[in-house]
Amino acid sequence: MKKRLGFVSNSSSSSFTCEICGTTESGFDTSASDCGFVECENGHLLCGEELLEDAKSAEEIYAENHDESEEDYNEKLESFRDNSNYGSDVYAEEFCPICQFMVSSKPDLERYLKKKYGITDEEVFAEIKKQNSRRKRIYDGDYVNYVYAKFNIQEQDLLNQLKEEFKTYKNFLENL
Repeated sequence: MKKRLGFVSNSSSSSFTCEICGTTESGFDTSASDCGFVECENGHLLCGEELLEDAKSAEEIYAENHDESEEDYNEKLESFRDNSNYGSDVYAEEFCPICQFMVSSKPDLERYLKKKYGITDEEVFAEIKKQNSRRKRIYDGDYVNYVYAKFNIQEQDLLNQLKEEFKTYKNFLENL
């Protein structure tokens, strides 16, 4: 079974997967927002139900907190939309459970753990092969789960530590 994360396109068909619950929607000539997905300003793709309560789009947050000329505002708004990975509605990190360190993004955690512990994919794969000689590759989450087990790390404890250390997800991503 193939597992797809984020945006996958093949000709005119598209498939989108929520990074939190794993819900996948697909269709022809469709966008993420057509399928009910939203993107946070840090690029996490979520089904709309996963946003935190009282979610406001990043555009609304920006408009509330910046006093600029309408021309400058419209220019920044276009840039914000152009940088969206999925052409979907974009929400501020304050409303993304991943950006609030409530749940994890396995790809982001993997990058962090690789930097912190220096364990290679080859080492992880060698351990996996010892337990299952038929395995041909590392699957999503294998690396993170291996490091958790090796160092007796509880995910929520790690997320709390990251929130305390970096304060915002943007700071966390910049450190990667």
